[in-house]
Amino acid sequence: MKLIFSPEYSGQVYTGLSKDTPCLMDIEVVNTIGLVSHLELPLGLFYGEMPDHRRNAIYYNALKKYMKSHPDNQLSKSFKLSGLSTATQVLKWRDALMTDNWDAEKGAVSPRLEIIKAIEPTIQLTSIGERIKILTDKISSDKSISYKGYEVEIPCDIELMHPSVSGLLRLLESRGAQLSIIVKNNGKKTNLDKVRELLLSDSTQKIKLDPKDSSFQIYQFLNEKEAEEYMAFKGDDLQADVWINNANKSHDNWLRAMGKPTMGSSMADSVPQIVQLFVLAIGLFEQPLNVSMLIDWLYAPVHPLAKYFRKCLAEAIINQGGYRNDKCRQMIADYIDGKYEYHDPEEDLFEDLSEEERKKAEKDEKKKKKKREENVRLFLPSIEDPTSNDINADEIREVIAELGSWAMRRMHMMIENKENDLWINQLSTLAGMCETLSLLLSDEKGTIDRKLIDSWISTLYKGAQYGQYVPQVGCRFLVDNPSKLVAISKCTVWMNVDGDESSSRDLDFLLPSEQEKISKAVTQWDIEKENRYHHEMMLTPFFRTRDKLILTSCEYRGSELTQIHPIMVRLMNQVENLASFILHPSLDKEQREEVVRTHNENLLTEQNCNFNRTGLLQWPDHTSPTSIGKLIQSPFDYVMSDLLSLANYGPGELGDIKTTKGNVAHAVIQALFAPRADEKFSVASQIQSRIATEYDDTFKKIVDGKGAILNLPENKLECKLLHEQLREQLDILVEIIGDNNLKVKACEYRMLQKVGLLPNEDPERGDLKGFIDMTLEDENGHPVVFDFKWTSSRHYYQDLLRTNRSIQLEMYRWMLSKDSKDTVERTAYFLMPEGTLYSKEEFIGKHCKQLIPENNKNIVAQLMNSFKYRKEQIEAGVIEIAEGVPVADIQYTKDAEKLDLYPLDADDEEMKPVNIFSNYSLLKGQL
Repeated sequence: MKLIFSPEYSGQVYTGLSKDTPCLMDIEVVNTIGLVSHLELPLGLFYGEMPDHRRNAIYYNALKKYMKSHPDNQLSKSFKLSGLSTATQVLKWRDALMTDNWDAEKGAVSPRLEIIKAIEPTIQLTSIGERIKILTDKISSDKSISYKGYEVEIPCDIELMHPSVSGLLRLLESRGAQLSIIVKNNGKKTNLDKVRELLLSDSTQKIKLDPKDSSFQIYQFLNEKEAEEYMAFKGDDLQADVWINNANKSHDNWLRAMGKPTMGSSMADSVPQIVQLFVLAIGLFEQPLNVSMLIDWLYAPVHPLAKYFRKCLAEAIINQGGYRNDKCRQMIADYIDGKYEYHDPEEDLFEDLSEEERKKAEKDEKKKKKKREENVRLFLPSIEDPTSNDINADEIREVIAELGSWAMRRMHMMIENKENDLWINQLSTLAGMCETLSLLLSDEKGTIDRKLIDSWISTLYKGAQYGQYVPQVGCRFLVDNPSKLVAISKCTVWMNVDGDESSSRDLDFLLPSEQEKISKAVTQWDIEKENRYHHEMMLTPFFRTRDKLILTSCEYRGSELTQIHPIMVRLMNQVENLASFILHPSLDKEQREEVVRTHNENLLTEQNCNFNRTGLLQWPDHTSPTSIGKLIQSPFDYVMSDLLSLANYGPGELGDIKTTKGNVAHAVIQALFAPRADEKFSVASQIQSRIATEYDDTFKKIVDGKGAILNLPENKLECKLLHEQLREQLDILVEIIGDNNLKVKACEYRMLQKVGLLPNEDPERGDLKGFIDMTLEDENGHPVVFDFKWTSSRHYYQDLLRTNRSIQLEMYRWMLSKDSKDTVERTAYFLMPEGTLYSKEEFIGKHCKQLIPENNKNIVAQLMNSFKYRKEQIEAGVIEIAEGVPVADIQYTKDAEKLDLYPLDADDEEMKPVNIFSNYSLLKGQL
């Protein structure tokens, strides 16, 4: 049996196995844990695997008990500030001491070591250091144990290794095992051999390399981008057996972009979406509810709740502006009833089932419904307003425990498919975090302090290294550390040879005074031997490369000069002609393709684009005033979005603050001003009474349901300001209604009129739809229209009225007149937070302003004509795309007077303005 051993091995190592060197059943590559586990099993020693997160939680609970009985100790302040973090660090100290065979009876020489000594009898945690000691004692005490036939290959002189490891290896050798060290000098005198000898020696003399020998080279690039791009493109020409790269993310990105197999890479200090479920689940308990975290929770790639339901619920939250509203409440009820699950129509034919089968189906459906109810209770925040802002320990423990159990089940479901390795790693981390928090919560009862949970999360929830791409068939072989070369490589490429390679030292956490006093109680690693060991591990590529070694380095990383690697420093000082072996490769110009840049300046020489197969266009069943305006002014955008549906209708984030303020204002006005169920109208006195008694509760409820973004911590000031501003606007609006003897008839009044603009198979259904913010009646019983705008613009809506171009108000005037069979003589914009009512007609009061229009043309008739004109154009295969051209030169304008069309917008220079809200500017630029 041969064991190839190094304390540095972990993950993937280069074994050199190929057709020429087939894999043998009696060869195993092991690190320290692997060596100890291999030796323990035949001796009947077994230690159940305990992950680090569980050990940390156990040690935390032990340290917490110690703190209660010894409140004034050296670590008490640190523990009070962050208990779990302190326990984790103290456990690392404890394990390091045990690795050095610490005898606590001889070496508890300081207050903090006394704490570790006192806790030791209360825990049962076995570190790798303790396992080595137990194994060594077991072998030493039993003379019958023999290791004849064992061969252990070690990476360096046994004297350089940690004392506990070297002691175990010597014991194996004394029981018949054969130890071997890789040969560091193959007898050749190539440049690579000369460099190897130099780096291994303590000589300060300079050497000179053979200019004709290319066995050792350095590729130097200006920056990381140039290095990764070149090595990804030209690296195959090097025919390297193994690549060493400690940061392969960028390299894999280049390989993927070039269509080459990825080597396998990871992202350092990252938190993938699946791992984020841990902190997002805890965020469900926040009050007020953090709706952004809830949306992230629902959009996770895998989740305990069904994907389709989560997607629909997330979109509803975004569209509604919040979670606690009737829409989301109904969706959750439908989910519990099974309406978001796929049902085979054949399985729903209960009449074809026997009585026994029907009862079984009903029983199964009840179980499924109960499971869905449980999922909603655990994995969604309460849809109703919470009665308390306190966090209950039992509730959070239950949710976290269930999330961890789900992660473990999902992980085992995926484990058979190697393509799921990246996800499995994330699920494993998530399960570990959940288990740790459950252990920490085990002693907590009733209400738990949020600060304590935050302290635990800050320790548990940290960025780590997670896989980005898996190695693909035909890829280059990659290891992330120079010490992971097990076999001899013909050609090795070692990338990113820059920066500092310093490593932590044995028991470096001890103070100098503690180091001196504890020396008799530990078998500490000699500093000189430890430095030598790390040095030789770093030089492994020089030992295990036979023909050619290439190092790559960069002058800059980002905008900063890179730190020169210790190897490079020594070579620069002791190799006379090193400059001859430093190459500066770059991609040749002929290997790059020139890309013709497209300058889209939205200045088109052609006014129209033409297309065929117009019969495939599907016109909608109805339109709205807003859509009519878009069709007239920007027909290309209308075709793309309304006819071809080339738009992203799946929202991904909440609306902005400005839009949210308007939505909240509209909803609050509707809640307080609209007539109640038993009322035909609302008058000013009634509304004023409602505002006085219901405003605060109504505002909070509306914000939760339609403006939850205002509850986010960063928007608290905005929410407070809106609360004050909106109250002031409501008082002004009530005053306007009272001064003008108006009665509120409806809010968000829906109208549907049949006008013949669009084909509609149902003659009873209208093809023109609108929602009027508020309809009122004056003292003579005539209808009045108010439209509310939350805006910072003081002139836009005034200009619409002055120029008689208010499409929305005029269409509403016309539609409501037909609906009520009474002419709407007055319409107005109420602008908030300005608090002014603007109208072409007269209203009484200091908050009302009348604007006289420039003309009295019937723009409704013009809009109808223009809609038909644009529709005929499109059905003939013509779409106007003119922007940034003189309005007078456009064919639409030339036909406007003759056909009585609604005039196009024009800027100060009488040019048609560019639609700054268009999602199709790039397409228009290519037509």
